[in-house]
Amino acid sequence: MSFRKEDIVLILPPRRWKDNRYSLGLLYVSASLRASGFDNIIIERGLFKEKFKTYDFELVKNLILDKVREIKPKIVGFTVNVQEFDQIIELNTLLKKEMNIVTIVGGPQSTARPSEFLRQGVDVAVVGEGEATVVELVKMLQYNFEQQKDFNEIKKQNIEGFKNILGIAYQNLSGEIVINAPRPYIDLTHQVLPVYDKIDVESYVKIADGTVRGLPLRSGIILTSRGCPYDCTFCDCNKVFGQRVRYRGLTNVRAEVKLLKEKYDVEGIWLADDTFTLNKEHILGVGRIMKEFGIVWSCNTRVNLLDAELIQEMKKNGCVQFDIGVESGSPRVLDQVMHKRISLDQIRKAFALCRKLGMRTLASFMMGLPTETREEMEQTMRLAKEIKANFYVLSIFTPLPGSSLFDQYYQHEVTSEDYKNLNFFIGLEKFNKSEVKNLKELNTKWRKELAWLMKKENLNSLWFIAKMFFKLKHKKERIMFFWQKVKRLLIK
Repeated sequence: MSFRKEDIVLILPPRRWKDNRYSLGLLYVSASLRASGFDNIIIERGLFKEKFKTYDFELVKNLILDKVREIKPKIVGFTVNVQEFDQIIELNTLLKKEMNIVTIVGGPQSTARPSEFLRQGVDVAVVGEGEATVVELVKMLQYNFEQQKDFNEIKKQNIEGFKNILGIAYQNLSGEIVINAPRPYIDLTHQVLPVYDKIDVESYVKIADGTVRGLPLRSGIILTSRGCPYDCTFCDCNKVFGQRVRYRGLTNVRAEVKLLKEKYDVEGIWLADDTFTLNKEHILGVGRIMKEFGIVWSCNTRVNLLDAELIQEMKKNGCVQFDIGVESGSPRVLDQVMHKRISLDQIRKAFALCRKLGMRTLASFMMGLPTETREEMEQTMRLAKEIKANFYVLSIFTPLPGSSLFDQYYQHEVTSEDYKNLNFFIGLEKFNKSEVKNLKELNTKWRKELAWLMKKENLNSLWFIAKMFFKLKHKKERIMFFWQKVKRLLIK
């Protein structure tokens, strides 16, 4: 008995149904399954164009449940981050009450805290990269479904089989949680392309300014490398992909860019690599691909990885914006709390160089880190105003499971019941270990100040935006996008 396409269902968490960036993780897992002979269905908003207009959790939950009931799968997979924990557990519980299925979770929260999912009824938690692990899991599950008719017997056989699969956690027959040895990282040279045909791509790439942030473009996202060599204490990004950086082959990258351009008419691409500007040969190779297809693009970088020659080469190849994690204006916080490994001098020089060479910048900062003082937060604001970025993000420090700061300060205080409140702009006192109270009030005040700075900086960019408007297609859609923004401002 071979699995039907409907036997394997992958679910996008309800919280992400309102996002304008699709889940690359889900698309990669789905693609790896299909390439191995296991076709599957992704449940996301594109399946419900007539029913899903605005986000409401109860609506989305019921749409998902009804679709799973209709499909009757044998395996259900979820991707999940920390804020989605409650939603996924609720869906898993409701589905398990109604049908005999095997449920699998993957993603950053599954890697950081696999046991919490298992104690709540999930069968398998993937730890680390998911593609090869899920394929091996499904092969084993298919064999067991073929051999057994009674689901309880199938379940016992599954648990016996789990012990041989690298990169997962599960509960054994005695109820003990077992975390298997990690799986080696995969070779990305000839990575299977994401399965864009399984989602409603148009709903994600339509003209908006939230992907290449601040610029109204038909935008997609791609990942050209995995891993980050840095060890910032507030971040958990290298827990899934590791610290050794692995690169996709340029031919492989080109195939994806070509697909996005020719099939989905994408104008802009945000590179989701944790730190894109590490390998000059790769940077320039990707840049030439973007130039070949006339793509406007942006990427994540660090102030210590920029110089005039590199910026000019990237700009020549269509790069229009750097997303830069500055994080703090306090040397003590940068060095001793964050382990950021950058200096204020490097920050100032990098942003001055970008302004001089006409490269747009997004600067992200955070406030409210453990032990941080009011004066150190004010140093951050002074630096933010000084560097004159085009776009700012000022968040409140949020302890992410898997990060060093979480392990140092929060692992015995923050439980899974708190996860839904781990929001970058709420600033609950329970998570506040800085020396300043009422972080949300201060954050709201300073974000308004930075918003005014952004408006001023973007007035200086009107000529750039006008040139882009006349260069690119979809002028009518872009005008409608601007008009909708103006209407929202007038209503406020």
